Amino acid sequence: MTAQLPPAAPVITCVPVAVKSGSSKVYSRKTRLAPLKITTPDNGNYLIKLVKKDTKRVVMSAYIAGGDTREFKVPLGLYSIYYAEGKIWCGEKDAFGRGNTHLERLVSSFAFTRDAEGYNGVEIELIPQIKGNLDSEKVSDTEFSELVPDEPETARK
Repeated sequence: MTAQLPPAAPVITCVPVAVKSGSSKVYSRKTRLAPLKITTPDNGNYLIKLVKKDTKRVVMSAYIAGGDTREFKVPLGLYSIYYAEGKIWCGEKDAFGRGNTHLERLVSSFAFTRDAEGYNGVEIELIPQIKGNLDSEKVSDTEFSELVPDEPETARK
């Protein structure tokens, strides 16, 4: 039997910032109508970025604590979703600190639409699952940092 070492604590490479799970910033003046529900695993915290498809324009960003489920309203449209994952939040610029932030992009596109029944949104579980249908791929620090607000931040509705 081999002894297992406890997981190493992350090295803090920035100044920790207090943030409430579900805090969001909106970078679009379009009315937010369609639902977006995100559930995160409990092994990390997440910064989610909703990006206009085939652009680097962020429409909304949100912080979600590990193990939490949050619901938001988003503008109608087709989007990509990027996320940063880590333990200790250091603010949107630094995410979880140099060397402690894991960056991903969900491979699918996500459509938020309206039809005769009402508004159609998306429900995402970032929790790995056997036979799951949500693929992601790593992105570089550069690619993630090139994601910029679509418009100046607007007040939350």
